[in-house]
Amino acid sequence: MMTSAWPFDNCDIVEELSGGSNRRFFRTRCGKDVFVVMQAQVKEIERYIKVRDKLSISGIGVPSIVDVKDKFVLLEDLGDLSLYKYVKTYGPSVDIYKKVMSELIKLQKSNIDGLPVFGREKLFGEFLHFKRFYVPYVGIDVKSWDEKVYFLVEKCHNAAYVPMHRDLQSTNIFIKNGKIYFVDFQDMHMGPLYFDIASLLFDPYIMLKTDLIWQLVEYYKGIVKIEFEREGLLSCGVLRLMQALGAFVKLSMEGKVFFERFIKAGRLRLMELLRDMELSDMADLL
Repeated sequence: MMTSAWPFDNCDIVEELSGGSNRRFFRTRCGKDVFVVMQAQVKEIERYIKVRDKLSISGIGVPSIVDVKDKFVLLEDLGDLSLYKYVKTYGPSVDIYKKVMSELIKLQKSNIDGLPVFGREKLFGEFLHFKRFYVPYVGIDVKSWDEKVYFLVEKCHNAAYVPMHRDLQSTNIFIKNGKIYFVDFQDMHMGPLYFDIASLLFDPYIMLKTDLIWQLVEYYKGIVKIEFEREGLLSCGVLRLMQALGAFVKLSMEGKVFFERFIKAGRLRLMELLRDMELSDMADLL
């Protein structure tokens, strides 16, 4: 556990919190109060603060900042009730997902200057991440896939572009005092409308039942009030799941064994979406 260069003299580290990023997080006690400390590079800290402040101004639930010192940020502790833990404990409540989607709509309508664009090249990059890590892991041949993936990229890309969280899955969503909070938002982009909702509903951590997914899609369509195509959602979902599978394998190889258990679930969900897109030849190889 890191103790050198610790900048908060009156705060003691309680535990290091796990995660899939290069940033480090610590729960810390400062007198009677408990906070979370994020340790990252200065440029990451600056970007985090800029995005957090814009989201907060838009009324979106994000942790408050208590103090900033060089590479450390002292943050509000949101507790341990992530959406992932909520669903595992209480089941996939329609009401809680509706609350998350309402918060997502606010994010998609937020005004954040200077966000990079998650366009065709980055969308195709999701597949490249899959090829780099997942494909060698299972030993499949995807040499003929490029043209089909370009088709999926176009379907996903053709959506309206909105502010995009980029990693909106259940371990990055917290519930505190009945309110929804987003974390790990510093990699926000302008990207396809479908990407975040696909990340949320096709999340391998949760594996929602198919009928519930499409019930929630209908609710989202009713509140987003932007043209919505099923194929666009499925295409973004395929690309997102490809990235996730690559990430699960990569993180598992780095010794983060928590992620290994979700490789099978991600594979099954990806197969399902590919078949929905009439790409069963790809699904059968997985």
